[in-house]
Amino acid sequence: MVRAVSDNNANPEQRAYFTPASATQMLPLVRRIVRDILRLQNQIDQQAKQLEGVDQLPETIQQADYVDEVSDIRSSLAEDRKELDECIEELNSLGVELQQPLTGAVAFPSEWNRKPIRLCWRPDEEKVMYFHEPGQTMEDRQKIDPQWFSAESFN
Repeated sequence: MVRAVSDNNANPEQRAYFTPASATQMLPLVRRIVRDILRLQNQIDQQAKQLEGVDQLPETIQQADYVDEVSDIRSSLAEDRKELDECIEELNSLGVELQQPLTGAVAFPSEWNRKPIRLCWRPDEEKVMYFHEPGQTMEDRQKIDPQWFSAESFN
């Protein structure tokens, strides 16, 4: 896993904002991290369902085979949750915000006309082409008007 260094204590006034081009340039790394997040989330969900099913069978709780298996599942679940947290932290260290853990949608902080916005991307998209305002969801997103940013911001 690639690690990026950031200063989480940096002054928000000095924080770097993404352009559509700089966000799109980061997509190869962001895609890999999001792919890991989606894989881990799926594994966590499956393990949680497995544990829920076993926990509902009181007659199996005391059997040695089940105790060992449940212990292994709980251990694996804890490891996957830790790895998921690390992936999310890695995105954050890049300045990218995970918006929808189940779909892998992310947001890149940006600014347009001195107003904060979030450039947003979903894993099935080739480029960063949408935005929404802080506090809004991915369902509120709108297509970026190319005239908002300089021409090189889209290349």
